Amino acid sequence: MSDQIEIHGLAELDAALAKIGDAAVAQKALEDGLFDAAQVVQKAAKAKVSVESGRLRKSIRRYRGKEGKKKLAGVSKRDAVVYVGTKSTKRNPVFYARFVEYGTDQHAVELGKAAKRRGATSLVGKKGRFGKKVEVKAKAKPFLRPALDENRKPVIERFVSGLTKRIEKAWNGEVKKK
Repeated sequence: MSDQIEIHGLAELDAALAKIGDAAVAQKALEDGLFDAAQVVQKAAKAKVSVESGRLRKSIRRYRGKEGKKKLAGVSKRDAVVYVGTKSTKRNPVFYARFVEYGTDQHAVELGKAAKRRGATSLVGKKGRFGKKVEVKAKAKPFLRPALDENRKPVIERFVSGLTKRIEKAWNGEVKKK
């Protein structure tokens, strides 16, 4: 559940990054600017997501794409990749995020006593039909795609302003090198 924005025709940006001199500092400025801009989408997605337990909202994060574990088609070391999406953990399992975003086809579900104890009443109603098969179809309630679509301009503006500040700091020697 991720989307990509590509910005083309920024020869001035390439020139400004090249003028920094240190490729690692330039790369970090680019990645940090993009990571900062992704916060706009993250906040909008958290505001849009439907809330029952709060787990799904809590799982919405932004994180940097790393080269290595997942090889991305067409991504080189010079590219900056940032994701906004849900991240499931052992303490906060949100495998169902895709079902909320895209909905589901009709299918049968049987919930046992363990599901009742966990409070899984949203599928079967408050009175519950635990132990019986129930036909369910979840309507899509998108939150990630609209968060991006409605905030494209603010994302780009934040990216440009953040990157400009970082480039200026690098030019003035205010960036610490590792």
